[in-house]
Amino acid sequence: MKLPTSKIESRAINLLESIADKHNSIRCQFNESDNEMFWDGFIWLYETGTPEFSKSSFKYRAPVQIKGHSVSDDDIPSNDRVSFPVDLLDL
Repeated sequence: MKLPTSKIESRAINLLESIADKHNSIRCQFNESDNEMFWDGFIWLYETGTPEFSKSSFKYRAPVQIKGHSVSDDDIPSNDRVSFPVDLLDL
């Protein structure tokens, strides 16, 4: 069964948020169901070992474009990497 595009986007965002939540030095903000041409949100990186996100521990802000896709259970690769072709205009 083919999933709606909005559901695929939501799952991709949820996955990225869960990965960021596991790291004390990463904060993220992603927009769902947006029509922004370039960025879906940002990831902020902070120095590790600092107790809070502050200006003094800030290192980098990375804009992100989130692209998700749906595969059947039979198509899931056995390793921990998945590749997905993206148009150059989306980068």
